[in-house]
Amino acid sequence: MIPQITVLTLGPGDPELLTLKAVRCLESSSMVVLRTDHHPVADFLRGKGISFSYLDDLYLQSEDFDDLARKISDFLWREASSSPLVYAVPDPFSDASVRALFRHRPAGAQITLVPGAGYTNVSMLDAYELLPGSDLRFASATDLISSGSYDPNVSLLVSELDGEILAGDLKIFLSSFLSDDDPVFLLHPGAAPLPLQLYEIDRQSHYDHLTSLLVPGAPYDARSRFVFSDLMSIMDRLRSPNGCPWDRRQTHKSLCPYVVEEAWETVGAIDEDDPAHLMEELGDLLFQVAFHSSIACSFDEFTVNDVVSGICSKMIRRHPHVFSGAPVPADAQQENQWEKIKSSETGSNTVAQSLSDISVSLPSLLYAEKYFRKMSRLPDCSRAGTEILKEIRLAAADLGRENDDAVSRNQLGNLLALCAEWAQLNHMDAETLLHEVIRDRIQVAQSCNLLKSAPQNSGNA
Repeated sequence: MIPQITVLTLGPGDPELLTLKAVRCLESSSMVVLRTDHHPVADFLRGKGISFSYLDDLYLQSEDFDDLARKISDFLWREASSSPLVYAVPDPFSDASVRALFRHRPAGAQITLVPGAGYTNVSMLDAYELLPGSDLRFASATDLISSGSYDPNVSLLVSELDGEILAGDLKIFLSSFLSDDDPVFLLHPGAAPLPLQLYEIDRQSHYDHLTSLLVPGAPYDARSRFVFSDLMSIMDRLRSPNGCPWDRRQTHKSLCPYVVEEAWETVGAIDEDDPAHLMEELGDLLFQVAFHSSIACSFDEFTVNDVVSGICSKMIRRHPHVFSGAPVPADAQQENQWEKIKSSETGSNTVAQSLSDISVSLPSLLYAEKYFRKMSRLPDCSRAGTEILKEIRLAAADLGRENDDAVSRNQLGNLLALCAEWAQLNHMDAETLLHEVIRDRIQVAQSCNLLKSAPQNSGNA
C-alpha cells in the first residue's frame, strides 16, 4: 500500500483552538500519534475517547534534535507502510520532525497537512502590541542557531525554547547581534508576555516545548550593535540629499587613495598583532567597499549584492574540491589548480595572454612580483638565484658611472626589477619587505632623537 501520513496542528494547548476538521480527522483515524504526551490537548483527546500513542521515549534515545527528528521520521514511515496515520504536533510550521518527514519521504508516499491555529500564530497575537510592524520572522531555536543568520531590523519569534541549555545557546547567538540589555519577551501559552533583557533569557524557572521568545525588531539608529545591512543603510543616508555634502561629491576615482590607505593600515594592524586594532581597520576597509557599492548603485552600475554574489560565485568555482566533490589537490598543486580555473574564466590560455590579467594599478613591487611569478612558469625564462644575484651586483656597480640622468634612471629601474625578481624566486614579498625596512628606520630615527631637532623644511625633505 502507499504510505500516507496526515500532519495535524494541535496548537498551543487550548482545545477550543482545534478546528472542526482537525477534530473529525482525529476521531476518524485508526492510528493517531502525538509527538509528545506532554501537551494540554492530550487530556482533551482522552476525554473524547480518542486513542493515541506518543513519541516521548524517542527523546531519551536521541543525541540531539536532528537525531530526534530523523528517528521520528523513520518510525512514522515504518508505521505508515502498514496503515495510514495522523501525526499531531503543536505547530507543523516550526516542527523539525515534520520537515524530516518531507526530506525522507519514500517514493510515492503521501503527506497531507491539516491547518490550524499553531502556537506561532497564537504567540504572535499574544505579543501583537509589542510588534513594531508586520515584518516578522519565525524560526525554532535550533534552526535559528544553526542558520547563523539574523537581521535585528526584523522582529523574530523563536519557538521550541524547551530548556535552559538551549536558552543559553540562543543568548550567546543573539549576543553577536544585540546588546545584553536589549528587550526581549518570553512567551508561554495562556500567560502574559514576560519582559526580559537579553542576558536573562537563560535564567528563568520554566521552559518547555511550547516556550517562545519574541525579539522585537528595531532600526539601526535605535541599536548599539549593527549588521552589514545597517552599514549600507548608513551609507545611503550619508549620500542622500539630506546627508553629507562631502560624501555626495565622491567618485570611484576620488576614493582611490583611501582604498590604498585603508588596505595598508589593515596590514599594519596585522603586523602589530593587535586584534582590536585589526577589527577597527577592517571596518574602515569594509566602509570603502560600501562606499564604492553605493556610488555604483546610484549610477546603475552594480549593487553591493552584485559584489557579494560575484565573490561568492568565484570562491565556489575556484574551490571544486570543497563545493563540487572534486579530489583535494596536494599543497603543491593547489596554486596550479587555482591558476588553471582562473585562466578558464579569463580566456588566457598562455602565459603571454595571462600577463594582461596583471592590474597596472598595483604598487610597483607587487606589479613586478606578479610578472616574474608568471614568467617563471616558462622553462626558457626560469632563472637560478645565483644568476640573478650576479646581475644585481653588476647593475649596482654600473649605477651612476655615466653622467646621464636617463641612463641612471634606467639602471636604477633595472636594479629594482632584479631585486624584485630575486625576492619572488625566494618566496619573499618585496612590497612588505621594503615597507618593514622603512618602518624600522623610522623607529630607529625616533629613538635616536634624530628627527626631534631637525627642522621640517631642511634639505629636500
